[in-house]
Amino acid sequence: MSDTTVIRGADWIIGWNGERHVFLRDGDLAFKDGVIVQAGGPHRR
Repeated sequence: MSDTTVIRGADWIIGWNGERHVFLRDGDLAFKDGVIVQAGGPHRR
């Protein structure tokens, strides 16, 4: 089991909402096992 890596308070995150690219401001980006598990907003375990 690997830990989750979190980049907190990223100035900009470029994401995909299922239809188009979106720009997110001041959010967290979390990875686990090489997969993005959260983009935007505050990350909580």
